[in-house]
Amino acid sequence: TMEKIAQLKGVVSVCNVTGKYDLWVEVFLESRQMLRSFLVEGLAEVEGINRTETFLVLDAINKWIELPGAPEG
Repeated sequence: TMEKIAQLKGVVSVCNVTGKYDLWVEVFLESRQMLRSFLVEGLAEVEGINRTETFLVLDAINKWIELPGAPEG
C-alpha cells in the first residue's frame, strides 16, 4: 500500500506511524481541485484504504519543499 500511494502524483512522503492512524501521507498539490482528484480518484484506486482524514497546512516554520521550476531565493 505504501509503495502504491508513493507513486501517486503530488506525494512527497508516505510514513508508517504509531497512534490513531496507520499512515501519514504528505502531498504537495497546486490547487484544491488537484487535492480533490487525489483523494477521490487517486487514493480510491489503492486497495486497503478504508478512510482518510485530510489536514491542510496553513502556516509552518522550518518546513521547506523545493518546487519544480520555482525561482531561487
